[in-house]
Amino acid sequence: MNLLNRLSRAVALTSLSAALLAACGGGDGTVATTSTVTGVAATGAAIASGAVTLKCVSGTTSAATTGTDGSFTIDVTNVALPCVARVEYKDAAGTTRQLHTV
Repeated sequence: MNLLNRLSRAVALTSLSAALLAACGGGDGTVATTSTVTGVAATGAAIASGAVTLKCVSGTTSAATTGTDGSFTIDVTNVALPCVARVEYKDAAGTTRQLHTV
């Protein structure tokens, strides 16, 4: 069991290290020119004209409106990730609904 525990820790540390190095982006200190978050808001069917808001760990809030196909694009250049996304919309009965994700 001790070997399994050490192996699990090694795998976890290796995964964490790989994620941190990937997030580093090369370490040359330059910021990417443009970064965007894109997605599709849907609950089985696309959510058209939904208000999408991103609240990021940096405290920055960005917003967009979904298209008729539920798609959205939000500029997150120079924003510290991760973000919580929220889409607010009215369902077929006219009731305001909210969906959240990280």
